[in-house]
Amino acid sequence: MDNWILAIDDSLDNFEALQKEWLKHHIFVKKVNSSQAALNQLMKMDFLLVIIVAGNTEYLLHLKLMRDMKPMPILVLSPKYNASEKIEAIQLGADEYLPYPSTIEEAVASGRALIRRYTVLNHQAEKPLTIITYHEIFMCVEYRKLFLKGNEIELTRKEFDLLHLLISNIGRVYTHEQIYRHVWIDEADNMCGSYSIWCLVARIRKKFRSASCSSEYIQTVRDVGYRIKTII
Repeated sequence: MDNWILAIDDSLDNFEALQKEWLKHHIFVKKVNSSQAALNQLMKMDFLLVIIVAGNTEYLLHLKLMRDMKPMPILVLSPKYNASEKIEAIQLGADEYLPYPSTIEEAVASGRALIRRYTVLNHQAEKPLTIITYHEIFMCVEYRKLFLKGNEIELTRKEFDLLHLLISNIGRVYTHEQIYRHVWIDEADNMCGSYSIWCLVARIRKKFRSASCSSEYIQTVRDVGYRIKTII
């Protein structure tokens, strides 16, 4: 594991001082300004620690995913300490929730204590989550969650299964019959007709447009089926 920690903070206040203090311990800091950006970073590399500066509660939407993605401690520092928020954060996977410290040295000391705890206990991760990202789309298969431009899109079981099928192989055309077998697998009437699939795709497209999606991801291949458009 490289000597990096991930800091989630939407402001630049004290960031340079925080970097300098961690460098004294030969640890580098990578900063992002949202929990969605943090999820993308966690897919690319391992971190010794995640520090969340909780200016608001947006981070709670992604905290459980962060917890399950990697075996690392998560420290929440809140400028406005809230007992209810602390309980929710810890239940979702934070290892510690503290009032924002008065000094940078205190924040670093708390973080180093969590790193030592994980190192000593040799904390082992559970089976890694299956994460699929494609441009504005972030999908977690095990939790059956999909985020578009950082916002969660509520999908039905069939909508999620169809998107998962298509996005697992970008550019591949799936026929109507293949989609029937995958999406309607548990239903007696699994040969429901092209119109049912068309309605399903139309609902997904409508939800994407409502989220101000900048691209029409699902392409129709006339008389054949559907695919996810290849975006360069």
